[in-house]
Amino acid sequence: MENFVADKLREGLEVFHSFLDANQDKIEKGEPFMMLVLDMENICNKVVKGIVAQNSEEEGWIDLWIKDQTDKIRHDVWKIKVLEEYDEDEVDIKRPDADATIVAGMFGSSMTTEHMEQDALKYKKEFGRKKLTDKRIQ
Repeated sequence: MENFVADKLREGLEVFHSFLDANQDKIEKGEPFMMLVLDMENICNKVVKGIVAQNSEEEGWIDLWIKDQTDKIRHDVWKIKVLEEYDEDEVDIKRPDADATIVAGMFGSSMTTEHMEQDALKYKKEFGRKKLTDKRIQ
């Protein structure tokens, strides 16, 4: 049995589409913004500040692969010019739609934190601890 080896492995950075969707006005104006990306060379997350464009042939721009809402990579490759890198532990950044989505994983769908909190409150009201009403203890 042969192992599959891609003709060309992806290089550059990978970003979730919601970072681009939330910053469309900055992309159109050519302004930088912060985002969480996956470095395809080291396979590690990075927080970067950069300028994003649909295409650029100028020097210093690298490939930006976009992951859609179903966690699949889009066929159109954008470009990014990274201006700054930040330590992921020092910067609190998350996907713009992280609280509003249902995340699909290998074990099916899982609820987001917001839904889990609502269910926990509902469960607590319905099944929470009852006050002891045993009159023998008084």
